[in-house]
Amino acid sequence: MLKLRDLVGEFEKPKFFAYKQNICAHSRNEIVGCNACVEICSAEAISSEKDRNQIKVNPNLCIGCGACTTVCPTGALTYAYPRASEQGVRLKTLLSTYAKAGGAHPVLLFHSQGSGQQAVEALGRAAQLQKTVKGVPANVIPLALWHTASVGLDLWLSAVALGAEQVTVLVTDEEAPAYREGLAEQMRVGQAILNGLGYAGVHFHLLQAQTAGGAGHCPPGCQPANPGAGPAHGARQPGPFRGGARKAQYA
Repeated sequence: MLKLRDLVGEFEKPKFFAYKQNICAHSRNEIVGCNACVEICSAEAISSEKDRNQIKVNPNLCIGCGACTTVCPTGALTYAYPRASEQGVRLKTLLSTYAKAGGAHPVLLFHSQGSGQQAVEALGRAAQLQKTVKGVPANVIPLALWHTASVGLDLWLSAVALGAEQVTVLVTDEEAPAYREGLAEQMRVGQAILNGLGYAGVHFHLLQAQTAGGAGHCPPGCQPANPGAGPAHGARQPGPFRGGARKAQYA
């Protein structure tokens, strides 16, 4: 604490979001149409300015969880640190490298850099010490995020198009209940889109880690938020594009 007194100066804070007012569905003619981002923000960083047909985000209050960008139906709010296109390149590189190495049936496992990372590592240690505990399956590719709510429909669907058979998001007590509900709702939308396109099986999973050792295909310590998931079939030919297209393109 004594050292903190000497830390004087200006400290740069990242701006985690980008906002396009012209495609925002929040309000028109002072009539509110969409309030998804305002309602899900746990930091109360987003407020309504319906008289100006827009919302306002306080960058100083924003903690960068990205939940607002995930539930935004039009893509007016997007995650900017990193951008969806940059995450798309990352996904494409991971999946293409996995395929070139002879890997099959890839599953992406998104988890947070904090409790989620600890859960995955704890599961690995437990698998080494206890024969009854299974570690993360070989076809599961863990991917750490600043916050699990920062990635949504645009990147999940891009991942499937790029070759992933399933996308799993591991949540812990770190995520607020509203975030888990928002992720589950977006997964239902994504699954409906894939079903409509003829993709068989369940492609999106939300896993709740109940102990320190939980990850992957629901090993001990995890409970699936959408049980009864069947085998999923991914794209026959991975897409050549860079992942992370605008969300409006999926509407």
